[in-house]
Amino acid sequence: MSEEPISKQAAERRPGTGRTKRRRQSPPRDKTIDFRLTQQEYAALREAANRSHWALRAFVAHTVLSEVKGTRKPEHAELRALLEELMQVGGEIRQLGVTLDQVAAELHPGELTQQLGADAQACARLVDKVDRVADAICRRLP
Repeated sequence: MSEEPISKQAAERRPGTGRTKRRRQSPPRDKTIDFRLTQQEYAALREAANRSHWALRAFVAHTVLSEVKGTRKPEHAELRALLEELMQVGGEIRQLGVTLDQVAAELHPGELTQQLGADAQACARLVDKVDRVADAICRRLP
């Protein structure tokens, strides 16, 4: 198996998560707001953040600021659903690549390992492509 250079996208992923690191705000956010929710409200908010693949605080800040700026639009809901599906596909491809890598490691040398290695690398390239498309969609959504 030949070593391919790690893409910038892959290098920025948080270890074990497959997610990319969020860029720091400029200027940094230094103000906090505290508010109370019922258990049901908190659970609904946490679920919405998870569906969007956002940290809870980042999701709340983004949602509130989108509303304040008037940039939250209903038509974006469909794009967000497609983005969620695309990210799920990326995760499935990533898992397939991991499985192929594990199978290749278990085989005796020369026993289809080159083909499995090539397949695993193809999966990694597909994951990078899916991640790039998902990132492009994220940048275009408010």
